[in-house]
Amino acid sequence: MFEAAHDGTLFLDEVRDVSPALQVRLLRVLQAREVRRVGEVRLRPVDVRLIAATHRDLAADVAQGRFRQDMYYRLRVVDGHVAPLRERVADVGVLMDQLLARVASRMGRRIRGYTDAARQFLIDYAWPENVRELELAVERACTVSEQPLIDVGDLPDAIQHRFVVDPPAGSPARCARWSASTCSSSSGAIGATAVAPLKNSRSRWRR
Repeated sequence: MFEAAHDGTLFLDEVRDVSPALQVRLLRVLQAREVRRVGEVRLRPVDVRLIAATHRDLAADVAQGRFRQDMYYRLRVVDGHVAPLRERVADVGVLMDQLLARVASRMGRRIRGYTDAARQFLIDYAWPENVRELELAVERACTVSEQPLIDVGDLPDAIQHRFVVDPPAGSPARCARWSASTCSSSSGAIGATAVAPLKNSRSRWRR
């Protein structure tokens, strides 16, 4: 995995779910900036920027012994908070149009957009599962719609009836967190902003 991402960026989603055993292995790679293939004794240098994301409060998990403290601080070179989708109402309209274009193209459907009513329902919905839920809602509507414009009746029931259970603290609707760490085998530097290229890398990561 690290070798394939050499000179680039590796994204680990839901890093909180990584097992303790795998945390030890990841930590070793981040510290030594080397990997060893299964069955080999040779160490291979790697130059990778690691982006780790989770919707959990990792600091609380560290305090409760569910996540390694040394792994937490190794990842937390640059950290940031992404507000839930319901707090970024202006983004909903942009995302739903982009998602519809992608889904309709993939499914071969000639759907041009949304009725005004459907668009307002999507904008007003609280999106407890964030962008993932929006994408599934658009895919569902694109599948069942028989018209060139998606209408309210094509949307999932939860959106039609605006039924949302307030999510608990720490859920995806409450927060999304990412951390960035750089493993540089040649420069020895650890740490970079999430948008800056690696010193020896030709790629960029944008969030």
